[in-house]
Amino acid sequence: MDTVSYIGEHLWLGTLGHLTVLLAFVSALYGAYAFFKGFRSEDTLWKKAGRAAYWTHSVAVWMVMGLILYAMISHWYEYDYVYRTVSDDSPMRFLLAAFWADQEGSFLLWMFWHCVLGLVMMYRKPRWSMGTMATLCLIQAFLSSMLLGLYLPFGSEDFKFGSNPFILVRDVYQAPIFANADYLTLIQGRGLNPLLQNYWMTIHPPVLFLGFASMSIPFCMAIAGLSTGYDRAFLRPLLRWSLFAAFIFGLGLLMGAAWAYEALTFGGYWAWDPVENTSLVPWLVVVAGIHTNLIAKATGYSIKTTYAYYLLGFVLVVYSTFLTRSGILGDTSVHAFTTMGLETQLALFIAFFAGLGLYKYFFGGRDIPKRPTEEAIYSREFWMFVGSLVLLFSGILMTVSTSLPVYNKIVELWNENHVPLAIDDPMSHHNKYQIWIGIFMGLLSGSAIYLRYQGRNWSSYRSKLLTSFGGSALLTTLLTYGIGRTINTYTWQHHLFLYAGLFTMISNLDYLVRITKSNLKMSGAAFSHMGFGVLILGIMFSGLNKKTITGTPFLQGDFAEGGGVDKATILIEDLPFYQGEYWMNYVGDTLDGHLRKYQLEFKKVDQDDNVKDQFTTYPSALYQQDFSKIAALNPGNERKLLYDVFVAAAPNEHLQDIEVAQKVEEELKYLSYLMSPGEVSQDSFWIVEVGTPLFDKDENTAHASHRDTTAYDLTFSLPLTFTSARTEEKYTIHPGLAVKDAFVYQQPEVINDLGIKVKLSEEIFSSIFTEEANLDYEEVILKPGGVATWRGFQIELSEFNRDISSDQYTPQEGDIAIGADLKIINSEGLEFRTEPIYILRNAQQFSIKSYDPANGFHARFSKIDPQTEMMTFKFAVDERDVEEYEVFIAEGMPRSDILIVEANIFPGINLVWVGCLMMLAGLLLSLIVKRRASVT
Repeated sequence: MDTVSYIGEHLWLGTLGHLTVLLAFVSALYGAYAFFKGFRSEDTLWKKAGRAAYWTHSVAVWMVMGLILYAMISHWYEYDYVYRTVSDDSPMRFLLAAFWADQEGSFLLWMFWHCVLGLVMMYRKPRWSMGTMATLCLIQAFLSSMLLGLYLPFGSEDFKFGSNPFILVRDVYQAPIFANADYLTLIQGRGLNPLLQNYWMTIHPPVLFLGFASMSIPFCMAIAGLSTGYDRAFLRPLLRWSLFAAFIFGLGLLMGAAWAYEALTFGGYWAWDPVENTSLVPWLVVVAGIHTNLIAKATGYSIKTTYAYYLLGFVLVVYSTFLTRSGILGDTSVHAFTTMGLETQLALFIAFFAGLGLYKYFFGGRDIPKRPTEEAIYSREFWMFVGSLVLLFSGILMTVSTSLPVYNKIVELWNENHVPLAIDDPMSHHNKYQIWIGIFMGLLSGSAIYLRYQGRNWSSYRSKLLTSFGGSALLTTLLTYGIGRTINTYTWQHHLFLYAGLFTMISNLDYLVRITKSNLKMSGAAFSHMGFGVLILGIMFSGLNKKTITGTPFLQGDFAEGGGVDKATILIEDLPFYQGEYWMNYVGDTLDGHLRKYQLEFKKVDQDDNVKDQFTTYPSALYQQDFSKIAALNPGNERKLLYDVFVAAAPNEHLQDIEVAQKVEEELKYLSYLMSPGEVSQDSFWIVEVGTPLFDKDENTAHASHRDTTAYDLTFSLPLTFTSARTEEKYTIHPGLAVKDAFVYQQPEVINDLGIKVKLSEEIFSSIFTEEANLDYEEVILKPGGVATWRGFQIELSEFNRDISSDQYTPQEGDIAIGADLKIINSEGLEFRTEPIYILRNAQQFSIKSYDPANGFHARFSKIDPQTEMMTFKFAVDERDVEEYEVFIAEGMPRSDILIVEANIFPGINLVWVGCLMMLAGLLLSLIVKRRASVT
């Protein structure tokens, strides 16, 4: 089938996809209208129309996803989205990761979860679900518009309205290749970004986008609540949905941190990256909203504040989407997408829902009762409200810092000479301010847990509170002093941070055991607060007490290309190196597809050289599809109960990028040597002895196992044994040549200890192997079992083989194919076998040559006479009169058997993960308790 008809067959998918995207957009708009009408009029018909529209919209979204996945599985590269995300060698296990790797797929994933949550919401109590669904349909309409891919006339240029995932690659790129009717045979998919080829990228984005989607529900409910007089009725379902959103969103963030820790080499789980920050801020805001929601449900205070937090939380999610997908963070974040021309549309997305939220907040909710008095300072709600403000302030600090690129872009519109504002060291900048947020929240969550709503029975409860508070404070002081002596707390702020973490742990544990009596209904908050304290301890242990066990700049600073090994150690393969308490050894590496794994062994020894601990890690390098450079370096982690060993490794620079390798090659100065088998040559630094040439592919593979000789038609190598003049160490190498489809390929060898690179002259091939057109074939006739002598070769026709297995022969129906097994003894008495093939196809005779490269022997099976049983063969032999082989040797070659290794010990890193899981477990526990208490 030619490419033109191939494209024609697949165009149905694009046409159907365009129509389905349009259906999703229209049905979402109509659903918003129908639900709004049903919400205002409580008309059952409008309610049914809205449900039908939302079901139509959901099916359309799922159908779009199915069509894209089908095209990706089928590798239909005529579609740009498929071309950008998959390739022929893409592992199937990363298919889903490839689906949501680019922008259109991530929008669809977001919409998918909205569909699921909307269908759940749609069948809730109609008093508030219809209003919620009206706003949710509006959100879906905006998201659907991101996939329309329309160009609308606006001003001097067309306005791009969405980016359709079904656009053809030939409509995106302007290249001469598309003038060819068979251009699809000339292109291959780019494949998934190597950084995303990690199992976390299969599970992290779906969870994170479920968190994004779940943040929409409190927003939609807040809009509905501010539009009616049933404000208090919304507080319970709002709380449950916000707990769900905080749990799922937090789980997605935690998975992202785990991915960064396992896949990125910066050596940590949080880098204050702009995209990380803009994802964390909405979570902080929804947690603040949960606290005011609890206040509102218990006391009637802070109802409108609760709505404000939920409105702001979703707007911040959309703002995060704008920053990530507008390309504005392309130079400041490793997570940001490149621009896709939807910046204006995304800005309208933010403006619309921010404006809707502001309008409803200031002009809706007039029936919300106002409390005649303020909260008492000794009440729980007062300090919970203060805590929510602190969380909001933390989010504001992060948002302002992260939004500097937006500020720069706006200012540049009026001032072309504006010097962009930037934060040089995000880690120090954010840590400097956020540590005080952590201190305050630790002390607050450890204190407020003892208080009661509205300060009930304060006079009788005060003494009990002070006793518990004083006991926790005293125990915290003792533990802070003891732990502070075992870990590095460099400043008084760090001591206070440690105190705050321990205090909230101890206070909430005391509350959990003594006050709640482990009653699950009252334990969720205490469990989350304890987790926050454990997280602080994990940050203290792993951050301030991180220990680098590599780094020998004075010994090895100039050893690797580029230097810069202050925290790294240079390891030579199979040469153990002692650093600190550890013996480190680079054992070797293996290549599996595009992934090269390095095996590193570590042994921790005491002063008497007794092994106290040992482990093996496997950092790796992932090559680009064309192997032109290393696309990603992945660390290796050894997980222990009390600490982790984090190992990042990189090969020498010339092994990371083919352009660097070519530059190194260009700078080498090769000297030419004529060498004969058995000859010994000598240089001032080495002595070389020449061995017997090898012609057989299997022999070359055995002697140089790193080569893939099966990919070539012919191979040749020359064994050379070098002896160091200084150490008398011997090194045997096999520089070679290979030919494939008339092209000759170099197979050089490097002796790292001598710093030399050796390769053979390509002219050797023309001296050894005779081209087919220059061969002088002669006929020899044999009978089965017959023997003939030809040019010093004794040839015997042993038997025939009808079960042909040859790379050069593809059977067709009706073929008669016979292989002749020829036993041949050369002039030196050495035996070898060869099997030329005779084919009779459609009354025509064909012959497939057999060639023995070691003897230069060519054999063709040209004719069979069935009456006389005489077989006609044609034989030819290479005219080899080579006595000397030209060998090129260059000195000063960088080593290829070294790794630049940085190993860090993170003590207490598991406290970080345990603390985060405890915080999420507390949210989940609260959600379960609230769900059981009342079914909406």
